[in-house]
Amino acid sequence: MKTDLPYRRLKAQHITDPSFQTPAELLKYMGIIQAQDPQMVKWAMGLRLTHLQETEIEEAYRTGDILRTHVLRPTWHLVSPDDIYWMLGLCEKRVLSAMNSFSKQLQLDADAYSRCNRIIEKALEGGKHLTRETICQLLTEQGIQVNEYRSGLILGYAETTGLICSGPIEEGKHTYALLRERVPKAIRLDREESISRLASIYFRSHGPATVADFSWWSGLSLGEARRGLDSVKKELDSQTLEGVDYWFNGENGPVEPKKSGVVLLPAFDEYMISYKDRSAMLPEAHYARAISGNGIFWPVILKDGKAIGTWKREVKRNHVQINALYFRTPDKDVPKAVEMAGGKFAHFLGKEVRVTHVLPDSGSKLK
Repeated sequence: MKTDLPYRRLKAQHITDPSFQTPAELLKYMGIIQAQDPQMVKWAMGLRLTHLQETEIEEAYRTGDILRTHVLRPTWHLVSPDDIYWMLGLCEKRVLSAMNSFSKQLQLDADAYSRCNRIIEKALEGGKHLTRETICQLLTEQGIQVNEYRSGLILGYAETTGLICSGPIEEGKHTYALLRERVPKAIRLDREESISRLASIYFRSHGPATVADFSWWSGLSLGEARRGLDSVKKELDSQTLEGVDYWFNGENGPVEPKKSGVVLLPAFDEYMISYKDRSAMLPEAHYARAISGNGIFWPVILKDGKAIGTWKREVKRNHVQINALYFRTPDKDVPKAVEMAGGKFAHFLGKEVRVTHVLPDSGSKLK
């Protein structure tokens, strides 16, 4: 089964045979989708949906069907309005504790954070939404010292404590809005219920996976991750590989490897980032080419679920230029398959596509 992990995970994550038609449906199924790169995360959703384009993802941002905020590990994630309150409750104490040392260094104590929250709340009341830059300007006008690091902590505190979340995208920029106005109906769970629900979501949408994978993805301690898994084992199937238990939703059905093909995976995609052990999808010899030392996950080219290269895109007025950079000289059928995958990405953007294939080491272009 270990060789089947990529195929099974592709199917569980709806990268192969996508069936969801709306961003809200997909996000409810996935739980969270990492959103560090605000442009690429739209493709992470488009890749898993049927026939959607970028403009429809942006409309979901506008209506609040999907929200972008810091949650769980925490880092930027897309999260469903139905899940945001209990997920914030699950991670709030741990995140604020982790912020303590940085807060002290930057002279931000509880009183300072409370004052900032009051200023932000007043500025956003009544359905207003403002960019980060505008909020920082307002804080400065109120005598709050703001720089890149302090603003990150101030806004992170406001997100973590449930004051703000993402608003609509305006002129290509993300905005903030009040969470209570954006999501007036709060669904809250106690901690054990939250851990159990998160475990159910993860193994259903990301399995086969291990308890260590779940701990990494969720930000929970290994002990909490085990409790979560124990609470949902009855709804899962499992298989032991090399002494390690992998858990998954058996209802996903049989997997047909021949259907996986070539995929242009976006940066920071759940398929690559949400497992502690990525060896099944990314050969160790090429690890540094796909993931930087400081945790940047580059867009990768997948063939049959395994990374065979990286890709870069440059969006022009009428077309998107894609440069495919291979780890080794590709098989003869790969360039054409990459061009087809590039065409899907370009269609998502509403543009034409041009693809250049770059061979490893020499950097020469494939004829």
